Amino acid sequence: MKKIIEIMNLDPSEFTRILILLGIIYVTLAILSPILIRNKKNRKRKAKYINSNMQNVDLMKGIEFEEFLLVHLNNNGYKCKLTKATNDYGADLLIEKNNIKTVVQVKRYSKKVGIKAIQEVSGAKGYFKADKTLVITNNYYTKNAIALAKANNVELWNRDKLKKIMKNKNTQDVATEIIKKTLIDKKCPICGSEIIHTEGEVAIRCSNRMCPARLKWRVKYYASRDAMDIDHLGGSTIDKLIEKNLIDNIADLYFLKKEDILTLEGFKDKSAQNLIDSINNSKKQDLSRLIYGLGIRHVGKYAAQLLASKYNSIDKLAKASPEELMGIDGLGDKTAEAVGTFFATDENIELIKRLKDIGVKTHEEKKTQLPFQGKKFVFTGGLSSISRPDASDLVKQVGGIVSSSVGKDIDYVVVGDKPGSKYKKAEKLGLNIINEEKFKELVGKK
Repeated sequence: MKKIIEIMNLDPSEFTRILILLGIIYVTLAILSPILIRNKKNRKRKAKYINSNMQNVDLMKGIEFEEFLLVHLNNNGYKCKLTKATNDYGADLLIEKNNIKTVVQVKRYSKKVGIKAIQEVSGAKGYFKADKTLVITNNYYTKNAIALAKANNVELWNRDKLKKIMKNKNTQDVATEIIKKTLIDKKCPICGSEIIHTEGEVAIRCSNRMCPARLKWRVKYYASRDAMDIDHLGGSTIDKLIEKNLIDNIADLYFLKKEDILTLEGFKDKSAQNLIDSINNSKKQDLSRLIYGLGIRHVGKYAAQLLASKYNSIDKLAKASPEELMGIDGLGDKTAEAVGTFFATDENIELIKRLKDIGVKTHEEKKTQLPFQGKKFVFTGGLSSISRPDASDLVKQVGGIVSSSVGKDIDYVVVGDKPGSKYKKAEKLGLNIINEEKFKELVGKK
């Protein structure tokens, strides 16, 4: 230390002050860094859903729900504003209609909600002069909190209440139930049409087939990486195509010309050509990707693979009866019914015809003697030398099927870096667990 002072030619007292100052700076940074990081994550999380046109309402949780509700209610005659959108306590929203004010707060805790929460919610009610207060938690309340809530006329919903409301389904999505049952007129926030709620489901849907938000969702889903994998076709580009009336359904994508894309803001000659090329390349995708990309209700990637394996063309699938579909092992009655309903709709039949006419691949040659025909694979953890979509394609090429969940019927569990709960479940079930290198060896990937 003395040598440092001598080298820097400092007075000992000055050196002490510098050390103290550095210590203060270090402590300040240590305190502020977690806060700054958390705020940044919250902003990103909010932006992701604010920009999504509120199509997938059933996916919204926490702050996203508050943002959705804010837009929706203001579009339907309510006066609605955020109050303390990121606080655990207090009021998240203040809603007013017909001179009745409601304070809404959604709490997601790993522990019981106590007196402090009720006190602060009651304070918010008084501060905003609200008539009603609704507090929701996915846990429970302490006895003292319940007593205080009763005394202050604060309505409480706990885990049991939510299970009852949602008919014992997953209670994670509180937001949709509030929207459906208590707070809004049943109108789409985008086009104003009636909203449809299917009994037994959490999701709510717009009834207008021409709703811009529905069209955006269908196109975005069709172009997604797990479906037709159309690069350069993001949400903002889809919005611009819809605004300029360049597309009315997914088949219209294949009629776009480079000149059409150049009319969109942000596109130059090269980027426009890249999008056109990507759209044209998607015509060659395999049948399971097309089936998945059509957005048939209840048909995920796994079900799409089952259907593509059973029927090697979209025409054969369209002619399958509900009874025949229900007989497919692993498909499920709801999925079979949804497939039958989809292909019984004239609009969808016309869509398939247009896709076929434009050259989209709607059938595959029946492959025989594939080494892993019908074998089921599950992936968990990160793969180092191959992407997950490419690994899934390799499985399909050898006749296999990729599942998203672990069960006794799974033939191979491919484990990568930092595997999740699927790995533990596979061990418990005694399944065949292999690493990435063994997987590539099996499917013939060098």
